[in-house]
Amino acid sequence: MRDEIKEVSWLLGVSLASALLAGGFCTGVQQAQAIPLIIDAEAFEVEEIPAIGTIVDTPVATAAESEEWFPNDGAERHVCTFLANMLVMWGYSLMLLGVFVARGSPVGGIKATTDILATLRGGIWWGCCGFVVFGLAPGLNLPPELPGMVAAELVKRQGCWFLTSFMTCLGLAFFYVGEPTWSWKALAYLIGILCLLTPHLIGSPEYDHMPGASDRPPPELSAQFTTAALIAQALSWVFLGMVVAFGHNMYFARFGDVQEAAPMAEDSVIAPSTVGSSGGNENKEYRGEKDAI
Repeated sequence: MRDEIKEVSWLLGVSLASALLAGGFCTGVQQAQAIPLIIDAEAFEVEEIPAIGTIVDTPVATAAESEEWFPNDGAERHVCTFLANMLVMWGYSLMLLGVFVARGSPVGGIKATTDILATLRGGIWWGCCGFVVFGLAPGLNLPPELPGMVAAELVKRQGCWFLTSFMTCLGLAFFYVGEPTWSWKALAYLIGILCLLTPHLIGSPEYDHMPGASDRPPPELSAQFTTAALIAQALSWVFLGMVVAFGHNMYFARFGDVQEAAPMAEDSVIAPSTVGSSGGNENKEYRGEKDAI
């Protein structure tokens, strides 16, 4: 029981430390280009002025109603941005750690517990997968939006984002799991491709009409923000993948059963001389590719 508590405490510590580091890194990257574009776009958020002679039904605000809170520019806004990024990265780090622990082997191969370069390579690979699932694929359907941009209803956008992320994750999983026979590869790749294409064939929700569209940020500013936001997500995911992979491999070196993981790694690298068929050699090579990540 004590060992289980230690393991859980270690994993929580790794996830929290990863979230702090990745949240700070993400905030720094956003400060370079994305946040200045947001500030420029906020200048276009103007309240529509009704035409002369138009009757406007404005409800009388009561004293009990409080104004919506927004952080002030400067340090307060930067702190709120860091806290938001840290919470998001904490959730992502817990997801990555769950996958790593379920795999039951170090990230980057069995030798990665003593080879930091192998750990970082494996972390970069998983970080790229996370960016594709949660950043690039949803961004193709729902590009990052500046304040004041015309957009669909929030519920529709959330549903589109969840569907795209889920189907992309499922599609990538079909490229990874399964026995390495040609029949299974063909079927798995076909299903994976269909999963990847399905949300984009469905398309994104239609934009709702918003008044004052002529006062929205120009398309050039929106294009710059989309590029900056995707670059920031990519860099943040790669950094998070490396940090979480390093923390998990430290956890595995302390609590993992290296004896159980070693035979799989040895089989994946050294093919026995008794294997005479090309199919057997293919299986060994395929397991080696999967173990390397």
